[in-house]
Amino acid sequence: MGVCEHVISYEGWSTNTVEKRKAAKQRMDKSSSEFSERLAQRRGDYGFDAPYAPALFLLIGLAMLVVGLLSLLLWQSRIFGSIDLLVGLYLLLSGASYLYTTRRGKFQV
Repeated sequence: MGVCEHVISYEGWSTNTVEKRKAAKQRMDKSSSEFSERLAQRRGDYGFDAPYAPALFLLIGLAMLVVGLLSLLLWQSRIFGSIDLLVGLYLLLSGASYLYTTRRGKFQV
């Protein structure tokens, strides 16, 4: 052991220990920022959680839009036509939201 390792600073730590702690803190700060940057990057392609769900939303939504238009135009039913159009629009928007959140939303969190 050298003479420098036995020298005690005012805080009660040897100067060698204080320097080691400062160096370790700097390494930790640097590595945690690098880790955060790596986590923020988009990595991987995880596919769809349930591939049939958006297909069903979109198909049923389109069918409801067609039935709604038929109800309004051919059968002169405003109430059923309006309800069918709203349900069809809701299902189409739900399918679009599902696709967006499954493919892109995972990487935004």
